[in-house]
Amino acid sequence: MEYGENTIVSVTRFFTSMGLALVFKIIKPEMADLSVVGMGLFFYYGQSFYYKLGRTIPIRELIIIIALLQWVVAPVLSYHFFKASEFYFMSIDENRYMNFVVPATAALILGLLIPLRRNQQEEEHYEQEENPDYFFKRGRILLILGFTAFILSPFAPRSLNYFFLLLSHTSIIGSFYLLKSNSKFKYPMLLLAFAPVLIGAANSAIFHEVFIWGGFLLIMFTYLNKSSIIAKPILLASLSVSIFIINAVKRELRETVWADDDAQTGQIQGPGEMQGPMGPAERQNHGETGTSQSSKTSKNAGKLFGLMGNQISSSDKKSDQGDDKNQGFIDRLNQGWIIARIMYVVPQYQQFGEGETILDGIKAALLPRILAPDKAVSGGTKYFEKYTGMPLNGASMNLGIVGEAYANFGEFKGMLFMLIYGLFFNLMYMQLVNRSRKNEEYLVWLPFVFFYVIKAEEDFTSIFNQFVKSILVMAMLFYLMKRMVKEEPFIEIQNEEN
Repeated sequence: MEYGENTIVSVTRFFTSMGLALVFKIIKPEMADLSVVGMGLFFYYGQSFYYKLGRTIPIRELIIIIALLQWVVAPVLSYHFFKASEFYFMSIDENRYMNFVVPATAALILGLLIPLRRNQQEEEHYEQEENPDYFFKRGRILLILGFTAFILSPFAPRSLNYFFLLLSHTSIIGSFYLLKSNSKFKYPMLLLAFAPVLIGAANSAIFHEVFIWGGFLLIMFTYLNKSSIIAKPILLASLSVSIFIINAVKRELRETVWADDDAQTGQIQGPGEMQGPMGPAERQNHGETGTSQSSKTSKNAGKLFGLMGNQISSSDKKSDQGDDKNQGFIDRLNQGWIIARIMYVVPQYQQFGEGETILDGIKAALLPRILAPDKAVSGGTKYFEKYTGMPLNGASMNLGIVGEAYANFGEFKGMLFMLIYGLFFNLMYMQLVNRSRKNEEYLVWLPFVFFYVIKAEEDFTSIFNQFVKSILVMAMLFYLMKRMVKEEPFIEIQNEEN
C-alpha cells in the first residue's frame, strides 16, 4: 500500500516547490515569509499527491493540499492579488494571520504523516489471489442499497435524512468494488453510481459533493485500475477543467434554481454566495413528488449544461466580467477570511472557548439525541456567530477546523490541537490500511469514511459526527454482507509438484 520515495526525488521536489513559492515573493516582495513557506508546502504536497496517485490511496495528502489551498494559498491571493471583495476580506494583517495558520497547518501535516508502527500480521495474502466474484457480489449489494436509499430518501422522516444520505453513497463504494471484479459492466456502473450525487447537485445547485467525489473517483480509479502514465495526467486535467467550468457558472445557476425553489416554498435566500436556509438535502427534495423532482432535475441539468456551453464558447470575451468571476472564485475558495475574522474577534471581544465546541462535537457524535436532547447539530451557525461576531441571517457557514482550534485554544494550544487532530485521523487511516493487508476491500471504504475529514471548511462537530456514523454504517454493512456473500476474498493458490 505505502510506497517509499527516493531521497533524490524528495529533495528535488522540495527545491522545486520552494522555487515556485519564491516566484510569488519576487512578484510581491512585501509578502510575509511564512506565506512563502505555506505556498512551498502546497506545491510540495501537490507533487507528492500526484506521485502517489495510482500507486497508493493518498487521502492524507488530499486533506493536506485542500487545507493549504483554502487556509494559505487563497488568503495569499486575497492579500496580494484579489483585494476587491466587500464581504470576504481578511480582517487582520498577513503576518499575524500566517504566524498562526502556517504553523498550525504544519502541525496537522506532522500529525497526519508521522510514521506509525504497522501491524506485523501481514503479507499472508500475497500468496493468494483475489476472488473477483467476492467483489462483484458485494459491489452489487452496495449498488442496489445505494440506489434504493436514494429513491426512498424523499419519503424518509427528516430525522433519518442523513442516514439515507450515507446509504445513498454506498452506490459509489459498490462501483469501486466492481472495479476489482471481472464484470463487463463495471465502467458503465461506475458512471451510473454517481447519478445520485449528480442529481442532488443539479437540484440544489451546490456542487461541493460532486467535487469531492470527483477527487475520490480519480484516486480510486487510478489505484484500482492501475492507470498508465499517460492516463493519470489526462484524468487529473479533465477533473480540474470540469471543476473550473462548474465554478464559473454555479453562481448564475444557483440564482436561477434557488429563486425557483424559494418561489415555491416561500424561503428567503441568504446574502450573496451563502447557502440559504435549506441545505443541499432539503433543496434536493422538500416534499416534491417523484414526477416533479424528475422534471426539476431535467430542467436544472439543462440549465447547467447550457451555462457550461456558454462559458466555454465565450471564455475569451468580457474580460471585466472575467475579473469579477475570478474575484468570486477566490472569495469562495478562501476559508482564511473566516479564520482572520475569528482572530480579530477572539479574545478581544469574545473569550476563548476552552474546548466547548470540541466537547460538544464529541457528545453529538457519541450520544443519541434521546440521551442528549440539547446536543449540538452540524452546521455551526451558533458558534460562527459567537466567534466571528457576524449574524448569518439563515445562511450556513462554519468556523473551519483551524479556525475552531484558535477560537477554543488560542495560538500555541491551537497548534497542539491540530497536531492531535491530525494524529487521530492518521491512526484511523492506518487502522484501515493494516486491515487491508489481509483484505484490500477496506481501502475501498476510505473515501466513505474520510468524506468530511478532507473538508477544510467544516466544523469539528460535522467532521467527527460524519466520521463516527460512517464507521458504524460500514461495520453494519460488513456484518450484513458477510451473511449474504459466502465467498472468501481470496482464492488459495495451489502449488502442486509433479
